[in-house]
Formats: sequence, structure tokens, C-alpha cells
Amino acid sequence: MKSKRIETRNPANARLARLLRLRIEDVHNLEVMAEQAHWEVSGPNHVALHGLFEQIRSNMSTHEAELAAVFEELGSTGRSAIRRKARAHPLTPYSEHSSSGHRRVTDLSNRLTAFHHQLLRMRGKVTTLGNAHASAACTALLQDVDKFAQSLKNHLQSVR
Repeated sequence: MKSKRIETRNPANARLARLLRLRIEDVHNLEVMAEQAHWEVSGPNHVALHGLFEQIRSNMSTHEAELAAVFEELGSTGRSAIRRKARAHPLTPYSEHSSSGHRRVTDLSNRLTAFHHQLLRMRGKVTTLGNAHASAACTALLQDVDKFAQSLKNHLQSVR
């Protein structure tokens, strides 16, 4: 059985790889959550929400690939293991009563807000470690997370 340790020669790179692995799992889970919401949402705003959820899913997929590229640049292995682990810990399934657009938007908004705080902490650590590619990938992800969180909050305020 392979070790779960991330193998790199540089301790700073090993630390960065651990941070990236966690964020890749989070981004993958957000991608899955947005895709699930896209297919299961119903209600009066479902057409607009389908587009928003698909855009979130697509952007998270792009960010997942970018973070994985940085992870591999560090000489780390196990990208497929990261995806398997993320799939092994699926998100809490939605209940039958949560397929309304309002509930989907609330769930995804809460998840993006929590992820925003994780990314802020990570960006500080990545900056300290001095990897420009990782820092740029983290900043771009943070900007998209902020943009989508704000879009979802705006939607929630407009339906009140």
C-alpha cells in the first residue's frame, strides 16, 4: 500500500503540497455540489440558477486543474488519489425538500463563504512560502469564490 505522505525534497514544497491537496479536495467538492445543484434545482428561478450553478461548476473545474498543476510542479504525486479521496467523502446529500432554488443558493453560498475564509488563510501561507504560481492560482480562486458568493447573496436578497 502506498504511503499517504506527500513526497518532495524541499520541506517548504511539502508544506505547500499539503495545503494544495486540501484545497484541491475542497474545490472538487464545490464543483460536485454546484453540478448537483444545477441538475436538481427547481422553482421559479430555476433557469437563471441553472446558468449560475453551471458557471460555478465550470470555474471550479478550471481552478481544480490549475491547483493540481501547481501540485505536480512541486514534484508531488497522487493527483488521482486526491480526486478519489474527494469522491470518497461526498457532500451531504440534499433532502427531497431542499431542491428549491432558495435552498440550493443558501447551501452553496454558505459553502463558498466558509471556503473564502480557508482561502484567505491559505493565501497568507502560500505568500510566506514564496511560490509565485501557487500564489497566483490561490488569488484567482479567491476572486472567483468572492464573485460567486456575492452573486448568490444578491440572488438571496432579491427573492426576499
